[in-house]
This record gives sequence, structure tokens and C-alpha cells, in this order.
Amino acid sequence: MGDYDPGLLELASDAKRFVLHMRSIIEMAPLQVYYSGLLFAPGSSLIRVGCFKNIPRVTMELKVADVWSSLIQTLEGHTSYISSAVFSPDGKLVASAFWDKTVRLWDTSTGKQCGVFEGEVNSAVFSPDGKLVASASSDYTVRLWDTSTGNKCGVLKGHSSEVNSAAFSPDGKLVASVSKGKTVRLWDISTAKQYGILRGHTTNVDSISFSPDGKLVASAPDDYTVRLLDTLTGRPCRISEGHTSFVNSVVFSPDGKLVASPSWDVFTRWKACCLCILGQHGHRRVRFSGLTGALAMKMAGINGVVMTQISVHGTDG
Repeated sequence: MGDYDPGLLELASDAKRFVLHMRSIIEMAPLQVYYSGLLFAPGSSLIRVGCFKNIPRVTMELKVADVWSSLIQTLEGHTSYISSAVFSPDGKLVASAFWDKTVRLWDTSTGKQCGVFEGEVNSAVFSPDGKLVASASSDYTVRLWDTSTGNKCGVLKGHSSEVNSAAFSPDGKLVASVSKGKTVRLWDISTAKQYGILRGHTTNVDSISFSPDGKLVASAPDDYTVRLLDTLTGRPCRISEGHTSFVNSVVFSPDGKLVASPSWDVFTRWKACCLCILGQHGHRRVRFSGLTGALAMKMAGINGVVMTQISVHGTDG
């Protein structure tokens, strides 16, 4: 291996940030990259510093930030509100569900749209191997899509009301879906047939998550609780009562020992074995990282998905 050059690495990193951040400008008008790109780059950007002197006839220099912000890139092209956004397991794709009745796939390395699935969509989720996307639909179904071809490869029918959310089991063989019909349904994706029903809810259910071993499902109904359900018996085995407002989502930590439940009042961490409260924060949307069990916010915006580098909160404090 050659000598390590930290300056070259820093330049390459800055160039990548510049290209990702200015992608839309470069694609629409590449000859304007000097005026439109460099003028909006941070003052300490190596690309800006190295090339800015070559811009002719600049009479006014804009006030810009000194360093790059945490924003990496914005995926543009949406025509309505975004209801959810999720990364593929390998991090190479983002699937975003819209009120314009589409699920769109995005290449995270380029920011380009690489697929569109059409249907009445509330949320979307990748299978563990990244080959499928399941979309929860307002037409009472869950649709399965092939990410490589963009083709629909299955429709799961059986709900009697709008489907709010879906989740794949860790082995990718089952899909769990929740609806306004107060039930959690399990589906065998190889046959597209209903595998079972998890009962015990008295209200609309908004979110669902499998435990890492697939033995439990955590659900977030509208009664301000978090419930753990046994996938074998179909019955609730634990119920929390620590929230005072609607719970937006629910997720297990990678080791299955913790459950996170952000809501409109406060974000709460639970000990999965007994659903005892371990801590509370102010975030409304969170995900556990796959490596450390740290917590990170998930953000979706109006007409755009924002990819950002963020600080995370350790699960022990």
C-alpha cells in the first residue's frame, strides 16, 4: 500500500459532499456548477476554496455557512406528503411511501430515483434480504414488490379496514400487518396466505415490529400503550401503560432486550422482558442502529426525504 495522505482523503470526502449536495444543480445545468454550486458551498469547503478564484465577474459573495451541515442530500421529485421512509438492509436503497399513491426507490449513492411502485400506500418496509418491499395500503391490502424488477409479486388480502403498517419477520418468511380493524395479521409470503391473527387490541393499531428471534411482535395501538404479542399463541403477553398520548411507532433493539416507543408526549425505552420504563426523551421517530443498539431519529418531510448524519443516544442513558 502507498503512503497514507490525509489531505487527499479530506479532499475526496469534500468533493463527495459537494456532488451529493449540488446534484440537482449539476444534473439540470452542469455549466452553472461554478456559479450555482460553488457560491452555495460552505466557506471552508476545499472544492470552493480551490475553485472559487476561477469564477469570473463575481461582484457579490453570498453569506454561507463555514462548514458542511449534517445534511447529506435531499431526494427530490415527490408530489405530495411522505408518510414513511426506510433504508434497505444493505443501506444502498431508500424506499419512501407517499400520499401520491406511490412507493419510490432511491439510490443512496447517487440520490437518483430507481423505481416506482404504484398503489394506495401508507408505509413501506424492506425484507431482511432487501429483495422485496411490502407496502401497507389503504385499500385493505399489503402488496409485495420485487426491488430488482419493480414488479408486484403478491397481494395479501384479509384486512377489513385500512392497513397502517407492515413488518417482515427476521427470517423473511412472514409479514405482520396492522390495521384500523384492531388486529395484527401474520402472512406466509411464499403462499400469500394468512398465517395467523394476533388479537387483544381494542383500538386502531399504528405500528408493529418483530423481535430479533421472531417470537414476539410489539404493537402500538391508539390506546397509549405498547403491547407485546406471542406469535405462536396469538395472544398479548405484556402491556405497557406509560404513555399519555398516541404512540407513533415501536421497535426492538438488535439484541431484543429493549423496546423503543416514541409518541406525541415523549419517547420511552422499555425493558422487553417486563415492559418497565428505562428512560424517556423528546424524540417522536426513532430507530435502533444495527451494530450498537444506539438510537437515531427517522425523519420524513414535505415533498422530500432528508438523509442526514445525526448524533445518537446510547441505550444506557
